[in-house]
Amino acid sequence: MGFFILVTIGIGIVISVKAFSNNSNSKENVSGLNYKVIDDTPYKPYSERTETQYDKTALRCEKGKGLIGYFHLEEWFNKTFTEEEIAYIKEKLSRTMMNPDQLNKGIITSTNQNIVQFLDSMSYTLNTKKDIHLALLFLEKSEDFIDLSKMSAYDIHFLCINRIEVYYKDRENKESFEKAIYWCKKMIEVAPQAYTEIKEYEKNLYTEEDKKTLPKELLNATATNGHKGFEQLAIIEYKRGNYQEVINICKQAKKSKFKGDWNRRIEQAQKKLEKQN
Repeated sequence: MGFFILVTIGIGIVISVKAFSNNSNSKENVSGLNYKVIDDTPYKPYSERTETQYDKTALRCEKGKGLIGYFHLEEWFNKTFTEEEIAYIKEKLSRTMMNPDQLNKGIITSTNQNIVQFLDSMSYTLNTKKDIHLALLFLEKSEDFIDLSKMSAYDIHFLCINRIEVYYKDRENKESFEKAIYWCKKMIEVAPQAYTEIKEYEKNLYTEEDKKTLPKELLNATATNGHKGFEQLAIIEYKRGNYQEVINICKQAKKSKFKGDWNRRIEQAQKKLEKQN
């Protein structure tokens, strides 16, 4: 499985990062990030960009239309969202690189996304405090199509990131809070193997010619700079007052080799423990 996250780096190059693979049985897909330069035009602030033109009257999804129809989600989509919500979602999409009409209008013959990638990317687009209820609807639907037993450690690693962020943003809801913890633990569970798979891919990511022409920011980028699962769970346990658990989590993170401010977190938790004693 996999979805693409758009990243803008210093000189305005926008890259597409393959977050997790389409086929966990494929060594090529499992191993890595698959960076691809898709736009080398100078970065422009949103206020300077021209508005994406799209059909604002196309709200419900007809059978087979758009990405919703491509993935046979018409019935769910039309029952789940009001016309007002669909209009709002399409307006949000107009601020991204996706034309809103691709959502529910026209015929899509092929896509580099699978159904989980598509639904997760929609939740990512709507991941704000204001829109969290919409993000959750897409994210929860995607879970109907996930089978962790068929996924590599690498797949699971990247699958977890967006889920942790979305569910934790809705942490006042007990169910969402527990789901955030669940996905933190799933990400932690596969951390050692995920690190190995990421590094294995990154080792052969660029050719010698690439290294002569691509910016250093891109060449030095690595998916092992940070770990959302360890970090978020440490924050959760710190806020709960479980300081020894914070120390344990951060020590485990250090062993996993993923970079992070683990020593600082350990020191903070240790000071809290000393005050308790």
